[in-house]
Amino acid sequence: MRMMQYPAYGGPERIAPAEVPVPRPGPTPLRVRVAASSVNPVDWKLHDGSYRWIMPVRFPSIPGFDIAGDVVETGAQVTRFKAGDRIFAMLDSRCGGAIAEYAVVVRGS
Repeated sequence: MRMMQYPAYGGPERIAPAEVPVPRPGPTPLRVRVAASSVNPVDWKLHDGSYRWIMPVRFPSIPGFDIAGDVVETGAQVTRFKAGDRIFAMLDSRCGGAIAEYAVVVRGS
């Protein structure tokens, strides 16, 4: 899948397109085809290193936390959502990953 990622701390000049395997959900998450995402102040502050002492980033890192899209796949224990459902969500603050074709929503029961 295509996505944007930071290889290390830095400004917007550091972000670059990349290709990675499509993420697969575990037993409880959802895989979502991202239709829209956003960039908020926390996204660039995390990646420029402003928050590195309280919220270090593991690189390479896909920025973004807010998504809207369609559920593509659900984990085996998910009962509330099904493929084709339209959702909006905030991704896990430790992982992010909204600026991509697909994202995994962790709490999808």
